[in-house]
Amino acid sequence: ESYEGQGRGGDAEKLYRTALDLRPDAPAMHSRFGGFCYGQGRFAEAAAHFQKATELAPEFSKSYANLGAALQALERNDEAMAAYRKSLAIEPNPSGWSNLGTLQFYLGKYADAQKSYEQAVALAPWDYLMWANLGDACRASGAKACADRAWTRTIAAARDIVTVRGNDAFTRAILASSLAKSGNLDEAQTEIRRALESNPTNSVVLYQAAVIATLRGSPDIAISWLERSIAAGYPAADAARDPALESIRDLPAFRIAVKSRA
Repeated sequence: ESYEGQGRGGDAEKLYRTALDLRPDAPAMHSRFGGFCYGQGRFAEAAAHFQKATELAPEFSKSYANLGAALQALERNDEAMAAYRKSLAIEPNPSGWSNLGTLQFYLGKYADAQKSYEQAVALAPWDYLMWANLGDACRASGAKACADRAWTRTIAAARDIVTVRGNDAFTRAILASSLAKSGNLDEAQTEIRRALESNPTNSVVLYQAAVIATLRGSPDIAISWLERSIAAGYPAADAARDPALESIRDLPAFRIAVKSRA
């Protein structure tokens, strides 16, 4: 996982495959490698490993939440919804609620997404990413005060992490995006630059650069980052529906970028 954070995906994959060869019956290894494949945009492969993890450990709720995320990226939304419901039926868990909220969000059901994310943060109040998701849902549903509170929590929690782990590009990118959505555009630009310096190949980091450029009113730069993020594995279908990119959605270059991998 440290190799992933440093942008050394090839080295990380070799280690994962070696571990799987040694322990093909270990659900945790299938989950971790599935997460790696997901981050690389290899969603069918990710789904296969998450499915294997559910078969090896059917009592582990997070495996179903992960499986749902991969199925959602493949736009197999009914199957994704069933996986999330299965995860939550095993036990109420923040990943299940958060992933369900993400599916609802990208289906345009913003009020439902807000409720799901509220369940997630109630179970994991320390998790900056779930607060960031709640902020997005509140913003999309028009609940500005809720969004501002959520992003304040995101920013505080993410800052704590990057203070300790300065090379955590993913966390820094979410911090940058939340700062931008809160109106702190200059600070957001500083943070996303640092995230890109730490890991210029991570699809989420590249995508958040696109979001920040959009919010800064730089559509050409935003499209450039968007193209790179999708090429690196960010789900094109998610980008096509993201309200944060609404101002550039009608541009021909945007439609080409998301259609190329949708």
